[in-house]
Amino acid sequence: MEMMLISVCLAIFLAFLFLKPLFTKTTTTKLNLPPSPWRRSETSTSSASTRTALSIPLAFAMGHSCSFTLPAFSPYGEYWRQMKSICVMNLLTNKTIRSFEDIRAEEINVLMGKLEKASSSYSPVNLSKLFINLSNDFITRVVLGKKYSTEGGEYISQNVVRKFMELVGTFPLGDFIPKLAWVEKIPGLDKKVEEVYKEFLLSCFFLEDMLFGAATTTFALLEWTMTELMRHPECMKKLKDEIHFVSTHNLYVTEQEAEKMSYLNLVIKEALRLHPGVPIAPRQLSEDVKVHGYDIAAGTQVLINIWAIQRDVSAWGQDAEELRPGRHLDTVVDFQGQNLKFIPFGSGRRQCLGSGYVVALLSNITLANLVKRFDWKVDVGAMGDDKPDVAEAIGIDVCRKYPLIVCPSSA
Repeated sequence: MEMMLISVCLAIFLAFLFLKPLFTKTTTTKLNLPPSPWRRSETSTSSASTRTALSIPLAFAMGHSCSFTLPAFSPYGEYWRQMKSICVMNLLTNKTIRSFEDIRAEEINVLMGKLEKASSSYSPVNLSKLFINLSNDFITRVVLGKKYSTEGGEYISQNVVRKFMELVGTFPLGDFIPKLAWVEKIPGLDKKVEEVYKEFLLSCFFLEDMLFGAATTTFALLEWTMTELMRHPECMKKLKDEIHFVSTHNLYVTEQEAEKMSYLNLVIKEALRLHPGVPIAPRQLSEDVKVHGYDIAAGTQVLINIWAIQRDVSAWGQDAEELRPGRHLDTVVDFQGQNLKFIPFGSGRRQCLGSGYVVALLSNITLANLVKRFDWKVDVGAMGDDKPDVAEAIGIDVCRKYPLIVCPSSA
């Protein structure tokens, strides 16, 4: 019975492919389409970035009562402009960000206390989990005024976050070929989307978007930066020397001291180049555009491969795959997306609004304290490797495939 059903479905699918051209109207206008992916041609996206673009996949953007109300998924228009204005003018101003300095210090000291305890008992710790808890606790305290990870409870379950990112990173066949949307029901994609939505306890989708964006980006940046520093002990030593030179009197590195650490900023920038928070930026054009003579029609879904752009040897040299913070020393490239070879937070109107918030504060102050107060070694385990691996998890974000298990010792 199952074989018969599969045969019928296959026959319908093949019939659709062969018969569709007979019933499709042809146009006399010949478009100059972009090159095929396998030719690996690279063109500037600056023209497209100034046009209207909508983030995908649609399955999450249109889920439940959301209906494109999330800022990250909203099409360009009055609603999106108002939401962006609220973020920029009220939520992400320097004054607002600075007002949470005490909360940042408290949560970082909680993390330091856990590591001190592990150090005194010579116990390995799951640094990935500690970073997740740090990010979630800080963000929920800022947004909701309270943290929810005490006594084992979590406001945002780590498992739910991971499933969310994996589902958003799947290939949505129905978005590209609407008539084949039924195929997604076979592996149960629609059902999985529904199940993940039901697990969310947030009542406001706007807060959901803010929480996920801030928490996941921060923890992934911390995780990858520590991974790369442990793989490159010479960079770790140079950073530790700078931190001890700038912060000589206090056990805790303050935000004012971290702002003076130029090499720390170079390390974070290089970690973002190798491991951008979102490796592929999905967009959908709302009007026709022409890029380098190629016609791109409205409704086209464009995938911008940030991960590949930031490892391109023609832009970064033959050592593009290696961590080398010094490559940013004499450049004026920043996080604002003005230079399209370095766009870890995107570029144009749709770039991440909280990039400065994530990088300039929570990440650098946390890293400064981690490097100053502890020496780090990988828990060798069964693999016998004294350096952490760089295997990446599947999903729309790029986090480690396996947790970062380390053995801290007081410096």
